Amino acid sequence: QRGALQARTDIPRWYKECPITFSTLTQEGDSRVVESRDRMVAFLRFIGAELPVCWYTWKKHFPDRTDYNKVGSRWKVPDARPYPCGNIHDGNYPIMPALPTFSEACSRIANAGGHVKAYVCSRIYDPGLNENAPLAREAKPHAVRDVQGAVKLAEANKVSWAMCYHTPWWQQRMKETVTELIKREHVGGIYFDTFYGGYVQCFHTNHGHSHGGGADPYLGARKLSAVVRGAMKQADPQAVMSGESPSETAIDLLDGFLYRDTVWHDMAPMFATVYGDYIPRFGISLNPQSDGFYLQCATLFCEGAQIGRLRLNADIDWLKDPAYAGKMAFLRKLAHCWQAKASVQYLAYGQLLRPLTFDEPSPMPTVFYEDSRYRYYKGGKITAAALQSGVFATPDGSIGVFMVNITSDPMSFSFSLDAGRYPVSKTVAHRGEIKGQDVAFLRVAPAD
Repeated sequence: QRGALQARTDIPRWYKECPITFSTLTQEGDSRVVESRDRMVAFLRFIGAELPVCWYTWKKHFPDRTDYNKVGSRWKVPDARPYPCGNIHDGNYPIMPALPTFSEACSRIANAGGHVKAYVCSRIYDPGLNENAPLAREAKPHAVRDVQGAVKLAEANKVSWAMCYHTPWWQQRMKETVTELIKREHVGGIYFDTFYGGYVQCFHTNHGHSHGGGADPYLGARKLSAVVRGAMKQADPQAVMSGESPSETAIDLLDGFLYRDTVWHDMAPMFATVYGDYIPRFGISLNPQSDGFYLQCATLFCEGAQIGRLRLNADIDWLKDPAYAGKMAFLRKLAHCWQAKASVQYLAYGQLLRPLTFDEPSPMPTVFYEDSRYRYYKGGKITAAALQSGVFATPDGSIGVFMVNITSDPMSFSFSLDAGRYPVSKTVAHRGEIKGQDVAFLRVAPAD
């Protein structure tokens, strides 16, 4: 409804043209906050661009005042796990405050050109042990109810309350959370977790919706976004609000989408093809320790998504450890290509077309690695072409062609853009060579 991404004025330009995104979890407390701050500042200098970091577990932990520590909880700290989970104390900020060093860290990152997106859960309220959280009594009437009228639990249906988007109280609670984060902690936006563009059914009609039915979950999401995102933009027009793997119904409600999964070479990148020129997207997990790091980067780059999310709280400092110098140089190379004046119009704003079919090399070399996180996809055994490609069209009729060599060997290549398969009047053939672990860009003018 807001139009193509290039024309959208509700999303700041820095975010629309952002090549990389980061994440961090500071579960251990202030020591990790300082570490993540310093690593983010170092990356901002290394990449040389405005970049966001999605920041989890920024809240101060009160073990005796969280539902996650109730008897039998698999999140119980320290019995079941050493640190609190990301959703701790949801809905109680600023009465239950941030970690002491969080505000200074956000300011330091902002001064270096970065943007901290604080983790905020859009639908979960933590009532505390035996409902002893500061706002539990106020929150309860606005929780989602099942058919029998009981409060629905949110986290794995075992912990915390699911809150109804339709209720003005929850909308204002989220509005205050976000605006106070900007004011007190100097954040540059929020990662609005569990915001999908719809919601679970609520059967409590006193909330102002029907008995759990129809389009009400979607309409509730629109109400929540209008209040929370609207207030955020008023407080800071450069702030952004991204959601957790949303559906297309949230395109006009958010600034960016998290990809829950990577789209591999033999999958059709349907969402990017249909909606890529309407909303920024970013990856979920970028692991420099993986043999698939180059492929992970290339896959996201070649469909115009932000490369990420690179973790700042890893045991390894990616920039300081010489074992990762080559991978970090590759990441920076892709980022610089993304933001170049000639190519950003395609990667950020172009319509994704079908990838190239290469005539050479023949046969195409392949790369292979295993990733246990993707066991559901071919048992986690990933095989892909060594030369990845992305082809984008812009409204002026030009085409941008990108190729990424994910191997260390140089490679000669040739391909054709055939009329009928691409928006060209006649077949365009091209031949060239690409260095190892490098990116190449070709512009096809409207007249070609």
